[in-house]
Amino acid sequence: MSRTITQTIEHLRRLEAPELLIHVAEGGSAPGKLRWQIQTPKTFYDLIDEFPGNMPYENKLIPLWENNGDNITAYVDADSPFVIRYYYEDPEDSFETIGTTINDAIQRLLTWLLVETGAEPDDIQAAAEACGIADPSRFVQRVQDEADP
Repeated sequence: MSRTITQTIEHLRRLEAPELLIHVAEGGSAPGKLRWQIQTPKTFYDLIDEFPGNMPYENKLIPLWENNGDNITAYVDADSPFVIRYYYEDPEDSFETIGTTINDAIQRLLTWLLVETGAEPDDIQAAAEACGIADPSRFVQRVQDEADP
């Protein structure tokens, strides 16, 4: 579906994705610690052109971000949309569903950064704000509360 950067940006705007994802799709960098996790999907475009038909839901994918050139987080624009993470080296039918919305995928990433990597809450709050999450401080507090029962 999104075989060019221009198409991806059009789709992201139609989906009302956070401006950060549009900025990254245009080749910009994510702020702070997010720049290590949310990167321009360069490998995605190369693989789509070079090996058509080798990705799950290929004709319905809208790339959201890439991580280290080895996996893509993408929105599947289907009747019941969802978001997947797919490692390029894996078979086409091997992917992880990580949410039903773009916001789900972003919140999952930020939760992982906060809980699993020990990122500073202030950094995650700034990242949540950059990603357009409503009430970033409340989001961080909720994640911390759930992590420390």
